[in-house]
Amino acid sequence: MFAVNGQLFNHESPRRGETFVTRKITLAVANIVKGNQSELWMGNLDSVRDWGYAPEHTDGMWRMLQADVPEDFVLATGTAYTIRGFLTFAFAHAGLKWEDYV
Repeated sequence: MFAVNGQLFNHESPRRGETFVTRKITLAVANIVKGNQSELWMGNLDSVRDWGYAPEHTDGMWRMLQADVPEDFVLATGTAYTIRGFLTFAFAHAGLKWEDYV
């Protein structure tokens, strides 16, 4: 039997559920800009994640199956971000300071 093992770090797409931290943040930013929300409650802002893009991870999974020899694979961007960094980026994209809302 040909079998590969893949460890996939966080991979994001627009289909992500609203309870995932990236969607929670981006939806909050949109709602704050629209005036439908005034604050966002978060947990550990120093938590670190390696976020990739789901379609690229899917391509990676397909490539794993094309390997000549079964192996173990890790799919990741190699770049780590904190939740605080994601908040900074997301709120700045809307011209806001996250510290005013979180």
